Amino acid sequence: MADWTREQVVFDDSCAAARADALTWQSEARNRAVEPTQDELDRGRLDRLAQRCPAAQVAAAVLGVSGLPSVAVDADDPTIATSAPMRTLAAVLAHYRHRGADGAGLPLGVRRGGLSVVAVRGIPAVWSAFMAAHAEVQRRDFDGRVAENRVYRDCGRPVSISWQPPASSTRSSGPLFGQAQIEAAARRPVTPGHQTPGWLVWLVAPDAEGRSVTFKPRNLGAGLDVVASGTVPLFATRSDGWTITCDAPMAEPRPTWMVDAFGGRRARRAA
Repeated sequence: MADWTREQVVFDDSCAAARADALTWQSEARNRAVEPTQDELDRGRLDRLAQRCPAAQVAAAVLGVSGLPSVAVDADDPTIATSAPMRTLAAVLAHYRHRGADGAGLPLGVRRGGLSVVAVRGIPAVWSAFMAAHAEVQRRDFDGRVAENRVYRDCGRPVSISWQPPASSTRSSGPLFGQAQIEAAARRPVTPGHQTPGWLVWLVAPDAEGRSVTFKPRNLGAGLDVVASGTVPLFATRSDGWTITCDAPMAEPRPTWMVDAFGGRRARRAA
């Protein structure tokens, strides 16, 4: 009889503890539902703002993907920054709520954590020629003959940015990735007067020893330049309807041959 009583007491205590845990969980859940965090509130406001201001969404995506603050840029000249670096979602909201026509850009140079943002400016045909001259690797078959298909050294995964016509145009639009897509863009017919230079953007991660890579302005050939300072656009819409849009660049170490070709120098990781 005594053993049954002890077992009943233990059972009752376990039930009481379980009920207490359940009540605590329900209370915390109600508090979470009633009191969202400031970050959750900002994300909800950004989602609503992005419906009429895509640049705000791009700026928030760059911050979330790379951790780097973007800047707002002028729509007709997207190399001109119209804001200080926006380091929080609240700062993104505060700017684009009142300046919805601005675009979004990324400052070039060494950023927080030793990441280096570098760009090449030119037209796809010129970049294609540069790759053929500096990065083409000849493949030979079993008879020692050079294969017809071209193979390139790894140059990472640059984001290609160019002005794209309004959606009603027959010319395709959107971000480009990789050498094959860039070569296709070089062969695409372009309306005379609209073949303006674009940008290839890399987010260069520190190397295995933790050294960041710094770049200086450098000419790579006729109409092809390394851009190492200022601002590179990620989103902008001109008054004539032409648009720049792309994804956020991803951080990767750059191959040695490309760092050397661009005149990059390795330094200690930035504080």
